[in-house]
Amino acid sequence: MADGVYVPDENIVERLSKRRVHKETGENFHLDAKPPPSDLDPSLIVQRPDDRPEAIRKRLAVYREETAPVRAYYERRAESPFRSIDGTGSFEEVYDRLDAVLEATERVNA
Repeated sequence: MADGVYVPDENIVERLSKRRVHKETGENFHLDAKPPPSDLDPSLIVQRPDDRPEAIRKRLAVYREETAPVRAYYERRAESPFRSIDGTGSFEEVYDRLDAVLEATERVNA
């Protein structure tokens, strides 16, 4: 988890590049987590340009250059609101980790 990276880039690229959208309805799908129903016309299920691997890698580079330094600044503060969550694994595993951090935060702030 060095340098604020909690999910390897290739995992991020793989996950995001599997997103799809229905051209007419705007409904979102994911080839693994929520595949489009087989009765939909496949020509209407498209990948958005910003979900292509090269676009995702560019967004990650911009994040590291522009956003990560701001995050690092606030993480060094004594009362930092940032919490690290391992984003690898299944949706359910990541959700459970996130939920546990939120519950702990609620108890501290109650």
